[in-house]
Amino acid sequence: MARSIKTAIVCVALACFPSVAMATSMEYYCYGSFEPVVSAFKLVAAIFGNNSYQALFYTVIVSATTFAALGALAKISSGGKGSILGWTVPMLLGITFYIALFIPKGSLHIYDQVLNKYEEVGNIPNGIVLVAGTFNNIERGLVEIVSDSGSVGSFQSQAGGKGFLGLYSLTTKLLSPRTSSWLDLNLKVYIEDCVTFAVNNPSSNLTIDELRRTPASLATSLAKAKNPAIFTKYFSDGDKLGASATCSEAWDGIVADMTPEELSGNIETTCTELGYNVAEAAQLNQCKQAINDAQNWVGLGALTLDEFVKQQFIKERLDSVYRSGNTQAVSNYQFLTNVSGSMKSFNEYYPVLRGVLTAVSLALIPVLVIFLPTPMAGKIATIIFGFFVWLTAWGVVDAILHALPCPTRTTSTIRSEMKGWGLMPCISSRVLLSRHSVCSERSG
Repeated sequence: MARSIKTAIVCVALACFPSVAMATSMEYYCYGSFEPVVSAFKLVAAIFGNNSYQALFYTVIVSATTFAALGALAKISSGGKGSILGWTVPMLLGITFYIALFIPKGSLHIYDQVLNKYEEVGNIPNGIVLVAGTFNNIERGLVEIVSDSGSVGSFQSQAGGKGFLGLYSLTTKLLSPRTSSWLDLNLKVYIEDCVTFAVNNPSSNLTIDELRRTPASLATSLAKAKNPAIFTKYFSDGDKLGASATCSEAWDGIVADMTPEELSGNIETTCTELGYNVAEAAQLNQCKQAINDAQNWVGLGALTLDEFVKQQFIKERLDSVYRSGNTQAVSNYQFLTNVSGSMKSFNEYYPVLRGVLTAVSLALIPVLVIFLPTPMAGKIATIIFGFFVWLTAWGVVDAILHALPCPTRTTSTIRSEMKGWGLMPCISSRVLLSRHSVCSERSG
C-alpha cells in the first residue's frame, strides 16, 4: 500500500510538471516504411487531439467509479470484507498517468534513412513521444553497431534490399529512351542488318559467343559491325520510312542518340517504384547510391550506373532480335521471371509490412488508454510497452540477418553468372533474386 502511495505521489508530480519531466521532441528512425509510420503517428495525434476522445475518457472515469463503488458496497452488504476506497488507488494512478503522459503534447522527428525522407509530426502525447523515441533510440544504436560489421552496404541504406530491387528492376523491365522515338527502332534494325552480317564475317572479329558472354561494353562490341560497304535503314523525324545509310553512318547516329541523359529516365522510374521522390536530388542520389552498392557486390563495380543502364538497354535489343523466334527460350524466360517475381514481391513489401504493423500497434494505443482509470491500468501499461519492445526486437533482428554474409559458394556463383548476361536475361534476374532472397535479411 505504501509503495502504491509513493507511486501516486511521483505521478502527481509528473502531472504538475510535464514539461520538466520529459522531453517533448524526439527523433524516430524507420527503414523503408516512412509513409505508413508517418500516417500512423498523425492518426494517433488526431485521435488524442479530438475533444470527443477526452470526453469519452471522462465518461470511462465516471463509469469505472460508479461500478467500483457499487461492487464494493455489494461486497460489504453481503458480509464480505471490502473498502469503498480500495479501488481509488488504481483509478487515481490511471488518471494521473493520463494527465501526465497523454494531455501534454510533443513532436516526433521521423527520418527514413533508406528513402532519405523526413517529416515532423506534432501534437503527439508526450507519453507516446517518450516511449516511442526511447525504444527507437535503442533500436537505432544496436542497428548501427550491427551495420558497422555488415556486408553489402549498411542496413540504413539497404533495408528491404533496395539496391538489389533496383538492379532487378533494371534487368527485367524493358528500358526505353526518354525523348528519342527512333533510337529503339534504329538499334534493332542495326542489329538485324549490320551485327548479323558481322557475326558471319570472320574479318569483323565479332562472334555470337562474345555477345553471349557480355564483354565490358556491348557498345564496343556492336561498333565492330560498322561497315561502310553494308547498308541498312536509319529512321528519323525527317524520314519516318527510313533512309538508306551505311552501317557506319547508322552506328554513329545511334551513339549520338544513346546518351546517359536519354536513358536516365529508366533510373528515375526505377527509383520511383522503390519509393524515392526523384524530384528531390537527395533522394535520387540515395537511390543511385543503393543501386551502386549492389552493383559493386555482384562484380559490376567497373561500370557506372549510367553505363550499366546503357549495357542493359543494348542487351534487351539483342535479346529481342535474336530470340524473337525461339518460343522455347521465351517460355523459359517467362517462367523464370514469374517465379523470381514471387520472391521479389515478398522482399519489396517487407519494410511496408513492418510499417503497417507499427501503424496497427500505434492505432491500438488510444483504445487501450481509455481503460487506464480502471483496475487494468497496470496491464494496459505493460501491453503498450510490449508493443514497442516487439517492434524494437524486430528491427534489431532484421539488421542482424541483413548483415549475415552469403556463403562463399553462393557469392562466387552469382558473381560469375553476372559476367554473362548478354543474351541470357533469365540469368541476370535470377542471380539478383538469389542474392536478394537467399542472402538478404529474410533468408540469412
